[in-house]
Amino acid sequence: MWEDMKSLVIQTKAMSLQQHMNHPRWLTTIGLGKIEGKPCFFVYVNDKRLAYKANIPKNWYGVPVKIKYMGGIRLASS
Repeated sequence: MWEDMKSLVIQTKAMSLQQHMNHPRWLTTIGLGKIEGKPCFFVYVNDKRLAYKANIPKNWYGVPVKIKYMGGIRLASS
């Protein structure tokens, strides 16, 4: 039960981070993961330069935030 509550709290924090960032065009998505067994938010961006200028917080409500580059989303060729 406690793990479910912790998971819900982390998911709520992730949604609030995305709302705080106001959906800029360089933001692809925000993911949840772990670093050294602890929760971490991964901010996936398609333009590193704009993302670093945006001053993304280093942590959000006590959860570390890491920026990861991800190119634009494209259809896979068959």
